[in-house]
Amino acid sequence: MAGNISHLLALANSLSSQINFQLPPIKITLDNENHCLWKTTIISALETFDLESHLLAPNPPPQTRSIAADNGTITQEPNPEYLAWKRRDRLVLLWLKSTLSDRALAIVARSTTSHMAWTALEKIFQAQTRARRMSLKLQLQSLPKGSLSIMEYVERKRSIADSLAANLHPVSDEDLIGHILSGLDSSYGAFATAFMIHSDDASVDDLVGKLLQEEARLAHELARQSTIAPLAPSPPAPISSAHVASRQSGRSYNTNNSGGACSCLVIGLHFW
Repeated sequence: MAGNISHLLALANSLSSQINFQLPPIKITLDNENHCLWKTTIISALETFDLESHLLAPNPPPQTRSIAADNGTITQEPNPEYLAWKRRDRLVLLWLKSTLSDRALAIVARSTTSHMAWTALEKIFQAQTRARRMSLKLQLQSLPKGSLSIMEYVERKRSIADSLAANLHPVSDEDLIGHILSGLDSSYGAFATAFMIHSDDASVDDLVGKLLQEEARLAHELARQSTIAPLAPSPPAPISSAHVASRQSGRSYNTNNSGGACSCLVIGLHFW
């Protein structure tokens, strides 16, 4: 791919020398994840030279030939305005191709004008950009802290928010704070409630500082509790063999006597 880009840049530079200006090289290669950033960069560069209309809203090109009448004779000659337009459009097309990956180059292989190439790319990558934006929003809402440290967790949330911003869907501090708090586990429940009540003007950095303090407090509390051995339950007192034997002897004696009153008296003697 690097060879293709170098070749296209060389062609664009050669054509630029004939038009007396040169478009700057762009160090962004269009792929599935950076369409919005690539698009805004391309348009900004072309606006510098008033060439963005070749992509966005092209006017019909001038007639290819001009008609002149001389002494009643009508002649057709190449139209210099068309030739100038064609050079500019070829320059924009070559420069545009120099920012594309091999896959994107295949999409514009049959495009003969810069507007045709731009339209083909937009048709493909806009749909992918919408799908990626929806996926990123879902990740931002659903990513839990889990076993991550506070710094790891917050950085992941921030990275997703940055990707959304690059896709022209910036996330406000207020929304990012809400997404961070919603992914915390139950041990941070009291903290999250208190922060939401008393943090009208808080920034994400304010939240991170307080979360780090809470993380340290929870770790200290867990360590303190682990050093306190739980009290073991006392085992039941064993029944002495003599006591068991005496109960068995009493039952045997009671069986051998037929008098009810006497049986009660004997049992009483055994237990008292």
